[in-house]
Amino acid sequence: MILISLTFFIIDFKLYPILNGLFIKIGYYKVLNTILINLGDILKEVILFLLLKAISSVLKIKDHKLDLYKQFQLIIPCAAIYGISLIFYNIQIINIGKTKYYLPKIFTNTYYLLTLISVFLIISIFISAYTFQKMLEYDRENEKNSLMKQQLNLQFEHNRNIQKLYRSTRGTMHDINKHINCLNLLAYSGDIDALKKYLNNISETIKKLDSYIKTGNVVADAVINEKYTIASNEGIEFKCDFTVPENIKIEPIDLSSILNNTLDNSIEACRRIKNKKLVKFVSIKSIVKNSFLIIEVSNTTDIGIKYIKNNIISAKNTNNHGIGIYNIKFALKKYNGTFDIKEEKNKVTVNMMIKI
Repeated sequence: MILISLTFFIIDFKLYPILNGLFIKIGYYKVLNTILINLGDILKEVILFLLLKAISSVLKIKDHKLDLYKQFQLIIPCAAIYGISLIFYNIQIINIGKTKYYLPKIFTNTYYLLTLISVFLIISIFISAYTFQKMLEYDRENEKNSLMKQQLNLQFEHNRNIQKLYRSTRGTMHDINKHINCLNLLAYSGDIDALKKYLNNISETIKKLDSYIKTGNVVADAVINEKYTIASNEGIEFKCDFTVPENIKIEPIDLSSILNNTLDNSIEACRRIKNKKLVKFVSIKSIVKNSFLIIEVSNTTDIGIKYIKNNIISAKNTNNHGIGIYNIKFALKKYNGTFDIKEEKNKVTVNMMIKI
């Protein structure tokens, strides 16, 4: 509003005396002068409204959570412009002794440039808003690329597992006749102990050819089996009662992000447990109800959830506080989903609901 006033300052300074002279001759000076001032104020309010409307169309930050660094990036240029404009706006009259000096009368030619400078400063606010919006879009693209990279790595890992399974299957099928011959020899020789041992070895080999957990979804199988393996190797009990309906309307990258981040957070929480009496476990369950897929992931913990301004922060030494949670919420939002964390004694449960 100050910038708009400065834009019209020289016009007001030059125009009002002329109109006042006309009003005095007409004889309705006070009434017409009041009307003129109010019309000028209304015009400036309308321009202000249009400018703010235009800035709002450029700068879309409603759905963004701005950290302190980004808030400073947005505020500091505006604060600098505001400070300079405010100082200039308030020094139009200088009192020296008992005499008042009006700067527009002293520096009239300079004040003609004030309109251009004020317009330029208004444009600079638009440029700042546009630049800031592009920065937010760039950050969002980086987040999407990070999710895509995570999904791609998961797909590569899944493909490697499939190739291993394929090679193992081919090897087993190639040796099947040899296994049958060996079993026949052991059976006819009457060496029951050797026969049992050989059968056990074959059973273990066949078990390795298949995934331990089957959910009905290739992506979910790859993620959950990978996390199961990691948890098992680190002495964390892994419970799974998770199934996914066929033809589920969830993008693979979103399902991968939801499962990866929640299970990673749970496993990480178990890793940090220092109380040796606590049983480390991770549990994932699912149920379909009223066109919604409800997912529950829980784990043991011996430390509470930490928050900063109602945002969950990571207990790890990292600058990416809450990125995993943010990625989960970002994926859920596409499907009108909900996210809720329930904290109990030595246990944290995450509940997610996805419209399918």
